[in-house]
Amino acid sequence: MSLNAGHTALKLVLATSLFALVVGCGGSQDSLLLIPAPTPAPAPTPAPPPPQPPQATAWTGATPVEISAESAEQPHVAYNASGHAMAVWTQFDGAVTSIWASKFDQPSNNWGKAALVEQITGGDAAAPKVSVDAAGNALVVWQQRVAGGFSQWSIYANHYRISNGTWATAEPIEVGTAGDAVVPTVVVDASGNGVAVWRQFDGAHADIWANRYTASTTSWGTPTLLESDDTGNADAPRIAMDTDGNAMAVWSQKVFAWNSIFSNRFTASTSSWGTATLVETNDISNAKFPEIAVDATGNAVVVWREDSTPSRIASNRFNVGAGTWGIPALIDTGASVATSPAVAMDGAGNALAAWRQGDDAMANRFDAGTGTWGTPVLIETNNIGPTGVGDVVIAADAAGNAIAVWDQFDGIQTNIFANRYSVDTGTWGTAALIETDNAGRARSVRIANDPLTGRALAVWTQEDGSGLISILGNHFK
Repeated sequence: MSLNAGHTALKLVLATSLFALVVGCGGSQDSLLLIPAPTPAPAPTPAPPPPQPPQATAWTGATPVEISAESAEQPHVAYNASGHAMAVWTQFDGAVTSIWASKFDQPSNNWGKAALVEQITGGDAAAPKVSVDAAGNALVVWQQRVAGGFSQWSIYANHYRISNGTWATAEPIEVGTAGDAVVPTVVVDASGNGVAVWRQFDGAHADIWANRYTASTTSWGTPTLLESDDTGNADAPRIAMDTDGNAMAVWSQKVFAWNSIFSNRFTASTSSWGTATLVETNDISNAKFPEIAVDATGNAVVVWREDSTPSRIASNRFNVGAGTWGIPALIDTGASVATSPAVAMDGAGNALAAWRQGDDAMANRFDAGTGTWGTPVLIETNNIGPTGVGDVVIAADAAGNAIAVWDQFDGIQTNIFANRYSVDTGTWGTAALIETDNAGRARSVRIANDPLTGRALAVWTQEDGSGLISILGNHFK
């Protein structure tokens, strides 16, 4: 085939798999060049998986969290996946009770110098709760009497800045004047945004309120009423949050004759709350003292005490995909009075609940794959002394391992015990003492853990036999 001179030529040829065709333009000549095709590059070698941090295996020993000559009580603790932890407590200084805190240094296994979280001289502070973000910044809430004496309780908050190791200035996060605002609790997401909930009396009934903290502006928003049912009082608010900052609040509320469990969900993307929703509909007994845990994607498990005869432990699950609660189920043995439930969830949505039943500490596991609870198991066998276990609290890591702690008489004194659930074996270990100070009682134990490695911190009050009460801690690493 011939082409006119001076026009661009385009010639198609079939090339073998070993050659490529390059077409040239211009002049009176067709330009045809055969060159070898490039050799395919070898597939890259997959990068080895990142090394996993060592998993925690043992308690390191009880140590003081604070060393004041004045008594300390009401400890609470938070721990994040980067190894940052913070404990808070109340401490009497001879005039008023204030909120104090100490940061835990994980590499050295030591607590830092105790710091005063608030400097409000008007009245007592109580009921502190703390949560820690991914960087180690902390958010604390508590109830505060501003005018002294038996003046009205208000809700205050303060935040700790990891960048300079200091606390900001305490501030009120609600402005109600009709009655007391009490029992606050708080959670934060990885970025430090937080949500606090509390109970507040409006002059006729106790309601549940919430407020949101924005980390980027270090400011609180406007308090929001989570329920508007004025047939009875609402109590015992609890809250948990997923990795996207969505939160679920639960509480107990009296509706006519019975207390029921309600919930409300905060959606981070719209910065808004939904509608108060019944979690259970058992109208033949009171449902009280809810506790809640949320997994990374927003599924939630709530447990509570059902005041039947005897009292039982019940549970329900929120399915974030469907946006609905399931059907409540009883999860204890029913053999004796059950109370003080606690719950934790792992990264896959499995849950572990623990509670006190009669004189014993019990536990049960929810399997997310089957959507069912297992069989309740006894997690301690200490039958010494006239009293049983105290309140049982529990924390779980992302893999599904968990630690439960409680106070119990060991034949000499009331001390702190712990037991660990291993996801590898699917069993609990043997309950063991994590402190042996027999000078006075150990009580009010709380626990938090690093979800990545399973490291955990337990804190509690310890009497010295002379009237002084101190805060002690033990690190599982």
